[in-house]
Amino acid sequence: MVKGICKMLMWVGRGAIFSVGLAVVLALTVGLASTALAGTGVGAVFNLGQLNSVNAQSALKGATSAALLKLENAAGPALNLAVPSGKTPMYVSPGAAKVSNLDADKVDGKDSSAFQGKVLWAEVNADGTLSSASDPRTTSHKGTEGSQIGGPMTGLYTVRFPHEVRSCARLATLRGSFAPEDRFGDIATRGASIVGEGVEVFTADTSGAYKDRAFQVAVIC
Repeated sequence: MVKGICKMLMWVGRGAIFSVGLAVVLALTVGLASTALAGTGVGAVFNLGQLNSVNAQSALKGATSAALLKLENAAGPALNLAVPSGKTPMYVSPGAAKVSNLDADKVDGKDSSAFQGKVLWAEVNADGTLSSASDPRTTSHKGTEGSQIGGPMTGLYTVRFPHEVRSCARLATLRGSFAPEDRFGDIATRGASIVGEGVEVFTADTSGAYKDRAFQVAVIC
């Protein structure tokens, strides 16, 4: 009888061990599957330090006066926005207030120099040659564009700046020695009729007759 009881106990023990082993295997299998699937798909858990993937919008909504989400990194950027070329990396709601301490490299694809007023100037000799200029690409010659370029037209000049100046303000003065014939006279400007980069300059003596004169001209854009 004792022998029969021992056999029965061994059978029960083996069954218990098998049950426990099966439970452990199932737990490990389910656990590993859960870990593999975590952070993927709608409703999944967001896992820190891992790649989380979903093709749907995730939203964090609240009504606190403080920031709903704070990113702080003591060793590098706190936020990295990566989008395909031509796509908007960020959206700001209409009527949003100014962002404090925002330091942007470009605005609308332009750097800060594009939003500053430009002053271009040139000093021209009486014979039409360029004496000096704010930009080395500036050119000058006697005559007006489309009429007598490089010709002997008295008192008429064209100064060409390196970019469009049609909408810029113009300022011109005569230059030369302190002799009366150099100090006095008339000068006028107009936008070149052929090219938007040009300014036509007209110089005259005190009687109003065209005369070749050295001058300075500036455009303020």
